[in-house]
Amino acid sequence: MFIASSIGGILPDILDPAYTTRHRGLAHSKIVLLIFVLFTVISLFTLLDQHRLESLVLYYFFFGYISHLSLDSTTPSGLR
Repeated sequence: MFIASSIGGILPDILDPAYTTRHRGLAHSKIVLLIFVLFTVISLFTLLDQHRLESLVLYYFFFGYISHLSLDSTTPSGLR
């Protein structure tokens, strides 16, 4: 689960590298944050119903991605 949340946490910076002019692109947008929050809620309900490993990995991946975007939203450049 640590690996899934770590991958989710670094994926926005992999998709929108800081050394390009596109650094706050689609991967750092509020719409992606909203979509991932919805997917997290859905995967959490699936996890509670089925207790499947895939759902748990997906939940932690989304949690890592959401954490990254939440922390980026507190920086001066914020989210797009």
